[in-house]
Amino acid sequence: MEETHNTLKFASRAKRVEIYASRNRIIDEKSLIKKYQKEISSLKQELDQLRRGMIGGASREEILSLRLKLEAGQVKMQSRLEEEEEAKAALMSRIQRLTKLILVSTKNNIPALTDGHQSHNSLSEQDKLITSQDSSTLVQTEGTTKDPLSSALPDSLDEINQLRSGTGEQSSVTGSATDSMQVGFTASDHMDLLIEQIKMLAGEVAFGTSSLKRLIEQSIDDPEGSYNRSRI
Repeated sequence: MEETHNTLKFASRAKRVEIYASRNRIIDEKSLIKKYQKEISSLKQELDQLRRGMIGGASREEILSLRLKLEAGQVKMQSRLEEEEEAKAALMSRIQRLTKLILVSTKNNIPALTDGHQSHNSLSEQDKLITSQDSSTLVQTEGTTKDPLSSALPDSLDEINQLRSGTGEQSSVTGSATDSMQVGFTASDHMDLLIEQIKMLAGEVAFGTSSLKRLIEQSIDDPEGSYNRSRI
């Protein structure tokens, strides 16, 4: 059965065989030279056509469209470069403003600290004077009799307490005022610094997004060039 099946296949294939008659050609040197000359002339014509831009289906309309696309791409690139330069200028101005704020805050904090030290030193000197006066009054009263001592001590003690309370109140008022001024100034400075930092971060994010968009569009327009750049 297999042999009969194979014979039938061979017979069906043999029916489809077609015979084409061709003339025998004698290949001489002259005929070969003519053949090569024809091939050379045809190749020259193709080269001339390629140089003129006739082959490849590139018409004038396509060339014009390509030129317009190139010009539009150049305009986009210039606008993006200008935007990036503006963003850089804004960042530089913000940085300068931050440096100025930092310098001003440091300059204002230094006098406040010096004033606090001076007030502390003045208060300590006043306390020393008061204690020396107390000791001198006590020494003087020891030389007198008991009755004048008993009458003079309460008055002197009342005066000392009044002086101490007055100086304490003045120091507390001045200290609270300076502290409130320092706290208000430092809080406002911190707020300004935080706002400027947020603005700088937003500018950096915008700059990064613009650069990413530019790279994506470049890769879409010229994928081969972007691939070669990535390989390099």
